[in-house]
Amino acid sequence: MFRNWWLLALKGLLLLIMGAYVLFNAELALAALVFYLGLLALLGGVAEVALAVLNRDKPQWTGYLLEGFLDIGIGVLLLAKPEVVGLIPILLGIWILTSGILLLVRTLRARQEGGAYWANWLVLSLLLVLLGLWLIFDPTGTLVSVTWLLGLVMFAFGLLVLLIAFRLRSSNKAIKKAAGDLEARGL
Repeated sequence: MFRNWWLLALKGLLLLIMGAYVLFNAELALAALVFYLGLLALLGGVAEVALAVLNRDKPQWTGYLLEGFLDIGIGVLLLAKPEVVGLIPILLGIWILTSGILLLVRTLRARQEGGAYWANWLVLSLLLVLLGLWLIFDPTGTLVSVTWLLGLVMFAFGLLVLLIAFRLRSSNKAIKKAAGDLEARGL
């Protein structure tokens, strides 16, 4: 591992480049992301169906089969009509908004009953409501924001991997120097 530090550095550099690319081309990166998600769902679904068929003797095989067909359907849908990805934030927004409202109702009941930590739950429920509304009313912006976040994560991870690679390089040099010193002493 120490001798091949440069491979890790190469990975870090590639992550930096991809992260910067995603940050500056969020819409194009989103289209590619939808394609890869569709491909992943399709291939994962085929694998899930194969797993189910090969394990027909197990009681849970029908669950795998149904999940596989669902994944195949989602994969085909994303590959054939990538614009449907715009519905994901809306559906997620409705789910989060509903959860936030239900939590808000429970929080207000807990406050009336003298429950502890109701203020924390109030803040969380209001944040959920706001996030749900944001997802519903700005689905495209939300997707682009997620893409930017992905770019930032890739960039940061690339920096971290580069730092680790150069530390490994330093360790490799130190090990070689120590080995040379021991050899010079005849040990």
